Amino acid sequence: MSFAVWRLEWSLHRARPRRLLWSVGIPLLLLAPVAASDAAAAHRSAVYVVFPVFFGVFGGAIPLIRGGERGWIESIALTGYGVRRWVLERAAAHAVQDLVQLAPALACVLWLEGTHEAVLLAGTAAAALVALAAANLLGALVAGAVRSVAEGALVSATVGIVAVHLTGAFRPGAGAWATVADASPFRPLLLAVRRVAYTGDPGALAAAAGSGPEAAVWLSAAGALTGLAAGTWALAPTLVGRLTGRGRTL
Repeated sequence: MSFAVWRLEWSLHRARPRRLLWSVGIPLLLLAPVAASDAAAAHRSAVYVVFPVFFGVFGGAIPLIRGGERGWIESIALTGYGVRRWVLERAAAHAVQDLVQLAPALACVLWLEGTHEAVLLAGTAAAALVALAAANLLGALVAGAVRSVAEGALVSATVGIVAVHLTGAFRPGAGAWATVADASPFRPLLLAVRRVAYTGDPGALAAAAGSGPEAAVWLSAAGALTGLAAGTWALAPTLVGRLTGRGRTL
């Protein structure tokens, strides 16, 4: 496999140092004050999960919409690379890029929260990558459902906040809602940042995180991410067709 789109996205990423600086600096400016504040652990952990989800959804949607408006996507599609492969490979590249850009902010949050355990650090990074991958796929679907950058921003915000709410970040789920939360690809990130925010208070952490086995949470998240990727794969021709104004196929 050539992974041409993967290489292209990273080349574009390196060619925009000013944009990279903003993408690293803004998360630091927004998340570090939260970690250093006296806000309740429940509120801090909610912010820690909201920001990566929004970061991924917006980053997955807005560049695609702009690329469709400028003819960039049509140029790529006409190369014959394969729209399904292009959409998924692009989402994977952007998820890793997002993690790289968020890494300084996450490291600062972990340091300010007093978290130094290597296992917890690695688990938080892995959970963030899964969440960013899912968010970028959602962003791609949003891009295919709207007709302008303004619509994309509005729908991305709505999709992001609903996704975080269904994960149980704002209030504990019960019954069917708890089942939905446990099946979310964002659930591992929520549990990871709660462990960070509730450092030193195991009783409160147990009440906030629930009693489900961690392996089951990761398996459910992997299944949800796989299903989301499969759905995006199936809808990719329609998505690209709408972005280029050529209908279903290209």
